[in-house]
Amino acid sequence: MCLVNSLMPQDVVKPKFEVSISKKQRKSVLFIQKQGYLSLSEFSSDIYSIDLVFNNKGGVSQALASIPDLIVMNCKQLDTDDINDVKYLKSNVLTHHIPIVILSSLVNKQVQLQCLKIGVDAILSHPVDPCVLEAQIKSLLQSRDQLKAIYQQDSHLIDKINVETSDQLFLNRVRGIVLDNISNTSFNIEELVRVMKVSRTFLYVKVKSLTNQATSEFVRDIRLKEAAKLLKKGIYNVSEVAFQVGFSDPKYLSRRFKEKFGISPSVFHKGHVIDSK
Repeated sequence: MCLVNSLMPQDVVKPKFEVSISKKQRKSVLFIQKQGYLSLSEFSSDIYSIDLVFNNKGGVSQALASIPDLIVMNCKQLDTDDINDVKYLKSNVLTHHIPIVILSSLVNKQVQLQCLKIGVDAILSHPVDPCVLEAQIKSLLQSRDQLKAIYQQDSHLIDKINVETSDQLFLNRVRGIVLDNISNTSFNIEELVRVMKVSRTFLYVKVKSLTNQATSEFVRDIRLKEAAKLLKKGIYNVSEVAFQVGFSDPKYLSRRFKEKFGISPSVFHKGHVIDSK
């Protein structure tokens, strides 16, 4: 099912989707419609949350303000302003993880190489097949979701990725600071922000964009996985482990542990049924 029925300046019919998802689950796509000849009169509000701006300056500002899941830049011909704006978005720590798709009338080998050098994730030439555009957007968003799933599944896998991206280094730093203070029950988000030397908002936005978790959830998961590792050793009881990983209340650890792993820590302590690596 295509996002749009036509990408030329004419009326389009809103496609009918069989599955509707909650507003919170909708992927946000920012369209920077520079030249104004890409017609997107209807998008499925059941699938995507769409923002539309008509110049690069507004697009960059909107990207920094909203941190969309993906950016589409429509331009007849890639010019210096386009290149500089893409470079800026790909170098800014808040937005460099966002996939960027370029739609252009002129796509030759030189343009393709130029786009690759500045970090563009995909480039399509006009006239654009709407189904190809949708497939490209879907593929890029799925790749980001898979990376988030890896981070959520096991934060230790971050260390096993061979290529050290800035995103990986950022999450490694957060995780390292939490582990350095793992037994400190008074270590909270305010302390993490202070040690990271960033604003609370920045930390939240960055962690959320990479892991789909709030900062507090990400930190709690680190503590819970460390708790599972300690329980697996069978040396400490649940109360002892709770304090060792920074939970002042063993009952709170038990509740969160069961929510996370589907088993109580006391049962896990006896059976070792979770592979927490």
